[in-house]
Amino acid sequence: MIVNEQLGTLRERFRWFATEARERSELYHHLSATLADRPEVMEVLAAAHPNQQRPNLLFAAVHDVLLSGADDPLAEYYPSVGGTRPVGADTTERFAAFVRRFADPIDQRIRTRATQTNEPGRAAGLRPALASVAGSDRPLALVELGCSAGLLLHLDRYRYRFGDVEVGPAGAQVHIEPQLRGARPEQLEIGRVAARTGIDRAPLSPTAPDDARWLQACVWPEDLPRMRRLADALDIAAAHMDVHQVRGDLIDHLAPTVRAAPADALVCVLHSAALAYLGGQDRTAVERQLDELGTERDLARVGLEGGGFDPFLTLEADLPDPAMGAERFVLGATTWQDGYREDRLLARMQPHGAWLDWLGEAGPVQRSTTG
Repeated sequence: MIVNEQLGTLRERFRWFATEARERSELYHHLSATLADRPEVMEVLAAAHPNQQRPNLLFAAVHDVLLSGADDPLAEYYPSVGGTRPVGADTTERFAAFVRRFADPIDQRIRTRATQTNEPGRAAGLRPALASVAGSDRPLALVELGCSAGLLLHLDRYRYRFGDVEVGPAGAQVHIEPQLRGARPEQLEIGRVAARTGIDRAPLSPTAPDDARWLQACVWPEDLPRMRRLADALDIAAAHMDVHQVRGDLIDHLAPTVRAAPADALVCVLHSAALAYLGGQDRTAVERQLDELGTERDLARVGLEGGGFDPFLTLEADLPDPAMGAERFVLGATTWQDGYREDRLLARMQPHGAWLDWLGEAGPVQRSTTG
């Protein structure tokens, strides 16, 4: 049961999500705005973990039931299952009726799943960021926080185009081509990936049909190109089962995972759209652990986050407003070497990699000691 205070929070989250979805999903924009006044629908989120009581979990659960083959008039509004009907006055009522009709499978997903946008397009920023901190001279040990199915741990297996330059395997199944809104990244080559490890409370398997479908369900239903790219990335991951997945809390497993990495490799910790799911104390704990680990061995971190999380928020504050709209993430890198920490803002980027505003060496930087 949702109490009044929770209901007020949910209303705010649905109204905020309506704003976020306005430019990219007419369906989710409409539903978010109208469901904010439908407590009997929002209340199904009471079964979710507190930090998952969000509109996108409800929408993903409904989408997943539709993708599993549910026969219902609501499908007419979902291009992902062949629907072509535009949003109309009865859309919200059909959605509410679907939630009532399929209450049990929706509840099961809300209780056991979490929103996991394992978006391979984010590699548009992560690839040049890795090249900027690691180069191609040393093998890499990648450690991803919040890895989901580990698709970004295969970023060296994707093909990229940055302006007139291409990099990556010529026959790669996944192609990443961001629109450049600034300079083209100069460094793109990275070393051999010697180890790939992901930490997640509920890691997904690229070979499990239910897990793969859940990832598709987390994509907004109008975005068919993203769904196709996700399917291709899942194929690559299934063909290269060399990602070691650690199930559990990243605060508990971060340090042991980094310390277990090959001694001759540069460990690079990756996270993208993960910090929003941590409380402030846990985010501080991650930074403290990284600082401690950085006194033990050379270490790098590449982070792509929205929501204004330090240390890169502070660095972006020094830049003029790019007039790119609210929907942008900041991409930064941290290196620890010989007791010194350096944080650099590398780029601003559309959250799914559609465009990249690369700053590179021109980005603001701050340095400190960690020893």
